Amino acid sequence: MFPALWGWMFAQPLYRLTLKGRVPDGLRGVPPEPWPGDPALGRAILDSGTVPEGGHGFAWLVDMKAAARPNAADRARGLIAEWIADNRRWRADSWRPDVIGERLVNWFRCYDFLMTGADGDFRARFLASVVEQARHLGRVVGRGPGGRRRMLAIKGLILSGLAVPGCEERMERAFRILQSEIALQVMADGGHASRSPLGQLEVLRDLVEMRGALIGARWQVPDSLQGAIDRMTPMLRALRLGDGRLALFNGSWEDTDERIEQALAEAGGRAVVPKDGAEAALTAAGFARGDAAEYDRLRLTLGLPDGSRDLVADKSILLESGFDELNGVDWQKGCYMGQELTARTKYRGLVKKRLMPVTFAGPPPAPGTPVMLDGREAGETRSVAKTPEGGLGLALMRLDALEGGAEGKAFTAADVPLKVVKPAWAAF
Repeated sequence: MFPALWGWMFAQPLYRLTLKGRVPDGLRGVPPEPWPGDPALGRAILDSGTVPEGGHGFAWLVDMKAAARPNAADRARGLIAEWIADNRRWRADSWRPDVIGERLVNWFRCYDFLMTGADGDFRARFLASVVEQARHLGRVVGRGPGGRRRMLAIKGLILSGLAVPGCEERMERAFRILQSEIALQVMADGGHASRSPLGQLEVLRDLVEMRGALIGARWQVPDSLQGAIDRMTPMLRALRLGDGRLALFNGSWEDTDERIEQALAEAGGRAVVPKDGAEAALTAAGFARGDAAEYDRLRLTLGLPDGSRDLVADKSILLESGFDELNGVDWQKGCYMGQELTARTKYRGLVKKRLMPVTFAGPPPAPGTPVMLDGREAGETRSVAKTPEGGLGLALMRLDALEGGAEGKAFTAADVPLKVVKPAWAAF
């Protein structure tokens, strides 16, 4: 069917009726927000009362949220309500697959921000619009522009399947399209098909965000997605200039080194290198040798357990220690040691404790020290490390002691005040 005929059909009132469906009471979950907004840009938008040109993707919404002004949420809700009223019927500029994908992702990212203080009418109209857009996107995801714009559409479809009740059935198709698109766009050497440094950065950011959303929702990350991230990350490092910005060719511009660093930090890295010459190969790829203490501090900050230092033999439960979110458990695999207990723990919701990063306001106590809250035991410390500010560590915390959030609660261990921090990758 010709594009003009598709557009005519989509614009008909009868087609919009086919997008109607059960409107949920809320989203199933909110994806992690890997890329912080720009507070200065958010304040400028609020002061001027206008949004950037071509704002149908709502990329500026995270900036308004970052502005942290009392009127920011009200203004954002007003702009979204205006958009919904003006775009009830299909339009070529605002209902293009990549634009829908970008818009839904930004609405999902800011869902809690938008719903805090929202009335029932806005909530209902917002969620009804999300359902309609997600349904249409599921039908047209492969028909819009290719390249990076196609990745935006796929990202929107995947995050819709994770966040919107009733959209789960689209995940299998989304994964198939993603696998095909990765094969088209990500070359064997890790470069993007456009051979543009900027294209490399943007597509890697999209892939990393999809992976983070899947991990947060406890879905298995497809091998094709992880493999693409593993290949693209070192290539992005190679495309940086000496000042940390991007090389300038094939339609690229420098971009900010902050955005590049954010992408590389979220992407992480895995390497299989020959034992002989491994250090030289990693140095050439931009890595620097660190000592055991540096590794320990990084590990504790991220909330990653270290063998028997954090996992007690015959006592610790994998799901308490983050193995599900960190892709340490394969739910499709056949029999393995401990499978029955692990599966029962997950599907019956039996996880009552979680291993979490903690920061100490003084010298860290020994591993195994009880963590106290209001005279009651709330957890137990595991591995710890000293820092100039006091200390870092992991603690196995009771979830009921963290109800309502850990902020402001007076936790102590051996009379040393400590703060419990939820890892960015955690899904509880």
